[in-house]
Amino acid sequence: MADGGGGRQEFVTGQYTLLAPGDRILMSNGTVDSERRQSTVAIASVDGAFWGVELRRQGAGYEVLWARNSSEATKSWESFGSECGVPIPPVEGDEENRRKVVLGYDGASVAFYRMSMPAVSGDELDAIVRMQAETRLPLPSDKMEMVWRKGPTSNGQILVAMAAARRDQLTDFVGRIRSLQPSEILLDSEAVVRAWQVLFGANQRTALVLNVLKDSTQASLVEDGRLSNAAVLDVGMNQFAAWTVLDETVIEAERFVQDMWSIIGLFGCKDGQTLPIIVLSDGSTGYETVAECLRQGGLNAAVAQPVEGLLTGQPKLSPEEVYAFRVALGLSLIALDRRDAGFNIFERVYQPTPPKKKQPLLLSMKVTGAAAAVMLAAFLVVAYVVDLRSPAAVTERMETVAGDTKVDDLQRRQEVLKQVAQLRPDVLEMMTEINASGPRGVVLDSISYKRGSPVTVTGQAQNNDQIYEFQKNLLARKVFTGVEIQSTSTVRSTTAAQGSAQQGGPQGQTPAPGPGGGDGRADAGGRGGGQIKFTMAMNYKNFGKKR
Repeated sequence: MADGGGGRQEFVTGQYTLLAPGDRILMSNGTVDSERRQSTVAIASVDGAFWGVELRRQGAGYEVLWARNSSEATKSWESFGSECGVPIPPVEGDEENRRKVVLGYDGASVAFYRMSMPAVSGDELDAIVRMQAETRLPLPSDKMEMVWRKGPTSNGQILVAMAAARRDQLTDFVGRIRSLQPSEILLDSEAVVRAWQVLFGANQRTALVLNVLKDSTQASLVEDGRLSNAAVLDVGMNQFAAWTVLDETVIEAERFVQDMWSIIGLFGCKDGQTLPIIVLSDGSTGYETVAECLRQGGLNAAVAQPVEGLLTGQPKLSPEEVYAFRVALGLSLIALDRRDAGFNIFERVYQPTPPKKKQPLLLSMKVTGAAAAVMLAAFLVVAYVVDLRSPAAVTERMETVAGDTKVDDLQRRQEVLKQVAQLRPDVLEMMTEINASGPRGVVLDSISYKRGSPVTVTGQAQNNDQIYEFQKNLLARKVFTGVEIQSTSTVRSTTAAQGSAQQGGPQGQTPAPGPGGGDGRADAGGRGGGQIKFTMAMNYKNFGKKR
């Protein structure tokens, strides 16, 4: 350790200088040697400041190459990235081993949802999730970005976790960081969870992790070792510091406890009293105050501090420094050791620029030769087709290839296959078309179909006008005919049916996406008093027509 002047403490690791939080560092040089390859540079914005680290694997653990946080003069991602040497120029001929750059995105602008879905396969499940999402998202789907992943399956139902954010906010963020050319953009809530698991001695597979900031608290639900939900409270360490935990008249503390109970209910946790609540801490008394406040409110809360010795480097980071850099460290850990895909909310908004590879001369000659061979083959095929100057010649050639099979037999077989395809219902298209026809306020309960019978849809609406509009929209679509309202009835309260999908033989029944559970939000359309339950029938293409 050396005195950097003015009482500032400098820490040196390798050829890079590491300073305590609040200071700035300069790299001794910009070279990239073999030891620094396959490392990850991570940058996060926390409480109005930027935090950056470079991490690499070291045996079974990890080594910090350097760490730094921004000065007061640093106001942008681009300027702080420049201080950290980002974007990192590729090493010619060795692009695959260059350092990765990952950035963190503030999870406060990302909403999480939990939904229960029928246990169906791939594309059909994706369609059901997206249809259900439209009833929950605050804006139309074309203005939102969403990503989801499957959870456990029970009793024919799959628990789905979904994250969504406004597209304009994501594109605005990409515009501010694009010059840094990151290989990934990750949610800071996932970074906090990963840092807790690796650096804070986590021993629970399921817990509620609290990341306390200056004026807010980020609550992240971890289930089976993965982030499944998150929320942000507008109270933080600046407010906690003024509390007296044992004083029962502190209204703010009581509200905080009530908010935590609400979040636990919002997340769908059945037993809030036993759910472990972990308050990440740097060892100061303020975080213990938060945990004690929650314990007095009947919650199972405890603090977790960084475990010493998990990160190598000379000298090693202190627990206080590990806590200060927790988000940036978590980003690096995810990038270095990704075992499970996270919520890639930027999947359709940002694509990193792939590095250009310098191909050897021999490989280039092989590719050129292959292209020439393909062009020659194409020329021969064209010459062969041109040689068939008449329909009779085409038939003669086909019969020669088919052997004993006549062209008429082949054509009849093709017609049969075509008819079979017309008779088979495209369930995914049918459900998508029905869902797209429903106006806001209409919630579907089930969609049933059977060969020779009309497709039947049941659901609920707020008034008759919505039902008539739904019928009109269906009639406007070419795939539906004979749309009729079979029955309507007014009910005071209803619960959407969520049966499991049944398919067998020529008939089946696919439940429409139900209201899910666990996120505490009502479906669009406002279920409650005065709902109108309806049944509607229609023909879908040729499927419902008797033959």
